[in-house]
Amino acid sequence: MPSHQRILLVGGYGVVGTRAAAQLRRHHPDLHLVITGRSREKAAALANRLGQAEAAVVDTAQADPLASLGSSITAVVALVHDHDDNLLRSAIARGLPYVDITRGVAAQTRAYFTASLLHVRAPVMFASNWMAGVPAILAMHLARDLAPVDAVTLSILYDMSETIGPDSADAGSTMSEPFMARVDGAWRKVEGLSDPVAVTFPSGRERPTVRVSMADVITLAQATRARDVAVRIGVEPARESPGVVSHEIIVELTGRQRTRRAAILDPHGQAHLTALGVVANLERVLGLTGEPLRPGIAVPETAPDGERLLHLLREEGVTVSLN
Repeated sequence: MPSHQRILLVGGYGVVGTRAAAQLRRHHPDLHLVITGRSREKAAALANRLGQAEAAVVDTAQADPLASLGSSITAVVALVHDHDDNLLRSAIARGLPYVDITRGVAAQTRAYFTASLLHVRAPVMFASNWMAGVPAILAMHLARDLAPVDAVTLSILYDMSETIGPDSADAGSTMSEPFMARVDGAWRKVEGLSDPVAVTFPSGRERPTVRVSMADVITLAQATRARDVAVRIGVEPARESPGVVSHEIIVELTGRQRTRRAAILDPHGQAHLTALGVVANLERVLGLTGEPLRPGIAVPETAPDGERLLHLLREEGVTVSLN
């Protein structure tokens, strides 16, 4: 991709943003990165470390956050909450490809409506699934020869010692609330943190897991047409010295009396895995490794490239076992 491609990373110096910028620099060194947020100083410090990058100030609270950046931006990646959809509207008005990984279910639903009311001339990717859609893309990869799919389950081991950003912390505040899920072929209200099931994760740790509300519950149900879709989370208690800890996920699909399973273990933690999801989604939106997505609203399950994601994960030290 020629170097005139300028990728705007809004919140690019945050916990996930810093890692996403580093991964984009590593895997697509010709891209010119524009690191932005409300602090030019923090953005400039990261831009200087990365090279072939620059800093700018973007505040999503402004009515038109991209107004001061001219017309040379190629794509926008939202790595902070866009509370009033100002950044989304600003990108769509300019016909810019857009990737957003920061929304809870309610905010993502609102964004779908916002985008549908506007004239969308480029791909608009809402990837606020778990880990920016990494397990969702792998689920679609596993579903290729299972149709019809009966059930999809994502089981997550969340380690309380993991260092996370404020947006991620805020997203967990509604996990205990009731939500709609696909159960036995119908949409039913289920209780948050309900239906405990013990799961053995890739490291061998066995933990109780419970149902939680995430975008994957809806997007995977619609993409696979499965009768049952669940996202479950188990918790590893915090240790005295929080920091980077491994992140583990099991993706399991059943259909045609068969089971397909992916076990994911990222020793570099959830921010690292999310950053790789950002890379995979931006690659598909812009066509950096194949054909770009068509203009319109997209989710991680839209035309996923599972083989490319597997290659990316394994290249970055993530263990993925397929069965």
